[in-house]
Amino acid sequence: MNALKRIFLRNGPITVGLAPESGALTRFDVQVGDTLAEVLRPAIDRPLTGPWALGASCFPLMPYGGRLRNGRFRFEGREVTYALNGLPEKHSSHGDGWTRPWSLTHLDRRSATMTLSHGPQVPLRYSCTQTVSVDPHQVNIVLVLGNLESQRIPVGVGLHPYFAHRSDAILSANLPAQWHWDDELMPLERGPNPDADAFRRGKAVMGLPVAAEFDGWDGEARILWPKQGLSVHLTTSPPMKHAVVWVPTGKEFFCFEPTSHATDALNARGGHPAGEDFIVLEPGQVFEQRITFSVMPTEGPRQ
Repeated sequence: MNALKRIFLRNGPITVGLAPESGALTRFDVQVGDTLAEVLRPAIDRPLTGPWALGASCFPLMPYGGRLRNGRFRFEGREVTYALNGLPEKHSSHGDGWTRPWSLTHLDRRSATMTLSHGPQVPLRYSCTQTVSVDPHQVNIVLVLGNLESQRIPVGVGLHPYFAHRSDAILSANLPAQWHWDDELMPLERGPNPDADAFRRGKAVMGLPVAAEFDGWDGEARILWPKQGLSVHLTTSPPMKHAVVWVPTGKEFFCFEPTSHATDALNARGGHPAGEDFIVLEPGQVFEQRITFSVMPTEGPRQ
């Protein structure tokens, strides 16, 4: 990603960077006193294997998040197939919104709207606008998906933020249930989360598993960075019920990914019906999802 093609939104202490042609964020940081505290990791400039969004600070997930078994599902008698976009994995991931081009359709000093470009050959035809706005205390991301098909379609949404400074981070959230995964990170069954109380109190990110998925979430989470003197309150409206945690070995970032549905929920799994928690849109109908990051400086040391 050419840095000259990026744009920046600023309001008070908050700066957010965007890569309009990718629909992705390239930075999110906050001025705390004399220190610039990173909420999300800065985007990676060097070339990557695969779509550039994998090197971004954050990107949207649509029309589903997580893995889709063999890239396929059936809906109302139709077979829908997505490209295997994480080779050599045999499952597709995160839909296609993150691999397709976007365009900038609105820009002012404190907000921008990016619109997903229409593709002539896509598994499902849907529209999406992503509006990012900044005020002195929060960042709002609004995703609006519309059905462009002549038939009903199922849609799900999510967000894939790469939070910074995992060695200093504490995650608090109400996560009462957990999906057990197989070796391919595909769901087997849903059960109680044995660490639910610890998450409610606040759990150090360094103590989290490399990958896990939680259910029954109330759509709110708080991330505290004591050394940065900063916390972020993440809220979703309507409330998202699912969250995926990814804490890859040897990296300083971590992901807490809000999603509207569980992994592979377009297919039946673990006694759960196909399409569970998906939004079914009639032709021409739209769905709006809001994700808000409220920023709060905290008392404590900064290094």
